[in-house]
Amino acid sequence: MISANSGLARALREEIRQAYDLGYIEGSDGRCYQIFPDSITPDRAAFVESVCSSARPTATLEIGMAWGLSTLGILSTLAESEQRFSPHVVIDPWQTRSYRQAALLSLRRAAAEALIEMHHQTSVAVLPKLLGRTFDFVFVDGAHHYSAVFCDLWLLHPLLRPGSVVVVDDVWFDDVRRACEFAEKNLGYKFLSEYPRDGDRPLLRAYVIEPMVRDDPKFGDQFRRARSRVLARYRRGLMRYALRRLHLMRPGTAIKVANRR
Repeated sequence: MISANSGLARALREEIRQAYDLGYIEGSDGRCYQIFPDSITPDRAAFVESVCSSARPTATLEIGMAWGLSTLGILSTLAESEQRFSPHVVIDPWQTRSYRQAALLSLRRAAAEALIEMHHQTSVAVLPKLLGRTFDFVFVDGAHHYSAVFCDLWLLHPLLRPGSVVVVDDVWFDDVRRACEFAEKNLGYKFLSEYPRDGDRPLLRAYVIEPMVRDDPKFGDQFRRARSRVLARYRRGLMRYALRRLHLMRPGTAIKVANRR
């Protein structure tokens, strides 16, 4: 467990300030990269940090790191708190290839590398390995297509307890919204707050997990049908990728894959 540290919090806040002021961040290759549009904006970051602070978590998890501004914000919030906390678990398979380890370099400059537990695999691969652990606060900002968000929320479920808080980014995306609706109906996700408050299409939404009593046979049938649709999309995506790599398919060509139960 890690103790609160005001000096560390200030170093993390300084990394955040510089990144937002400059609009770019340095990668491991020595080049500078613009943080937008991939990075969380300051107003969204403030919402995530506010919800995290209110939850008073001791165990946190984040899916999707990108340029690391949300990670730095969550860590600074933890470092400013009064309770001890476990290293922040971060899942991002693209941190090295797409983001040139820029977030990890920011943590190194702030002497905060020991504050995270980094996983470079996909969330589908990592989350089942975390079974047996419990998290109080989770920020979900990974891939945004329905199958990815559905799998993230489904695989997170055994890692949460009643009272855990989950913040989902980009809920205005139709696929993200649909996955959240599934979680609200079947996984005990109760609306807590959202940003902005007065918009028809909010950017972020926070949920608190409630105990869920459900009809298991009916839920099992629902999950099998949803899983069948997700797997069909996944197979189509793999087939498109393989055919394009072999130059046997033009962009936009449709592929039909039969659902398997």
